[in-house]
Amino acid sequence: MIFDSGSSLSYIPKKSYEIFIKELKKNHFCKIRKDDEMYECNCNGINDDTFPKLSVNVGSDYVQHWFYMKGMDYMIYQKYSKTCVVLVKSELA
Repeated sequence: MIFDSGSSLSYIPKKSYEIFIKELKKNHFCKIRKDDEMYECNCNGINDDTFPKLSVNVGSDYVQHWFYMKGMDYMIYQKYSKTCVVLVKSELA
């Protein structure tokens, strides 16, 4: 199955986002960029497996499907600064 949200960013519920960022910061120094409010973290490349997996549940009360994203699925590696920009944000209010 291919999931295309039509967006470069993934938005998750605020509470889940806070937990995700807390997990992210356990292994990485991260800061919020002022220009776009995206988290930028130190990393060792796109295949850095120290980033937390992100679980997404799609379905209803009767049928549910779980999808799991590795760090490489939700970030962009910036070669020159050796940082990764996390393309996940808290849902809009």
